Amino acid sequence: MGVRTGATRVAGAVLALAAAGSALAAALPRHWVAHDLGTLGDYPVVARGLDDQGRVVGVSRRTDTVYVHGFATGANGVGLVDLCGGADWGCDAQGINNAGEVVGGYLSDDMGTWSAFAVEADATSFRMLPTLGGMGYTLAHGVNDHGQVAGESRTAAPDGAVHAFASTPNGARLHDVGAHGFKGGDSAAIAINGDGVVVGVGVTPQGQWHAISAPDPRGRLLDLGTLGGEGSAATGVAPDGRVVGWADRPDGTWRAFIVPAAGGPLQAFGTLGGSSSEAAAINAHGHIVGRATTRQDAEWRATIIDAAVGRTIDLTPRTSALPAGVTLVAAQAINRRDQVAASGSDGHAYLLTPVR
Repeated sequence: MGVRTGATRVAGAVLALAAAGSALAAALPRHWVAHDLGTLGDYPVVARGLDDQGRVVGVSRRTDTVYVHGFATGANGVGLVDLCGGADWGCDAQGINNAGEVVGGYLSDDMGTWSAFAVEADATSFRMLPTLGGMGYTLAHGVNDHGQVAGESRTAAPDGAVHAFASTPNGARLHDVGAHGFKGGDSAAIAINGDGVVVGVGVTPQGQWHAISAPDPRGRLLDLGTLGGEGSAATGVAPDGRVVGWADRPDGTWRAFIVPAAGGPLQAFGTLGGSSSEAAAINAHGHIVGRATTRQDAEWRATIIDAAVGRTIDLTPRTSALPAGVTLVAAQAINRRDQVAASGSDGHAYLLTPVR
């Protein structure tokens, strides 16, 4: 299930509302230092998740197979461990919690059969996660510090629908989040916070992809709507329940958005002079990472936004130790320390560590 991931400044009063209740608010760092994560043998390398120790998970190509392999680094992005072991078909590491538990998907054959897994960041204690009753497709996207996993799985329904799920602690059993209150079709849970709030995407009865949230994994699934266009996706949720993602506008462009913890309509962020932007993740301080287009949509650049201010900032000129000519094209994750996992124009993945 493909998800597009992860600004005109929003009025100050609106952004103040979006940031309300965040006792953990802190000023954005002014500068970051880039560390190249390296590779499992070949490029590109893409970061997907990040914990508060600076352990990064993602995928890397190898020289001995056409399939990508999931990886995890040590603290502060040091060293890469191949999480797939001797797998013939590869795997994808998508999320990590502060206990070092990594979740993702394991490709078990060349027919596209995905199974969700959990494994420690040092590649020990590998285990498969249960399903929603269907065969051939289960993928984990995120995990919180209680070991609750969010993802998507094929159900046992005759139409073979794929539903968002959230697990019990330690991934022992899956709740079918997509079965509650959303009268569309397929759905996927992309992120989960410490309170078990799940966000992601779902198909409406009209066949459009919309951002969804489930404040209670056993309760009603909410359609967050769009910015006037057809589609949207929720890609991150803060500890206090604020939701970020991207949403289409009537003119076919799309923008990064935030939804306050108390709910309400999507509030859009701007760009770097171009037409579109996306938010991928938000941390406890309300700092949001993603990407945006530059003037005349010449290129995508990795961005960071302070939700309390609303200005979209280009991370490349604020980052040192990048190779000459390399720009940061997307930021995928941010932790409580304001470390950022990002992709470079050279196909490398970088961990950006702030200098305060």
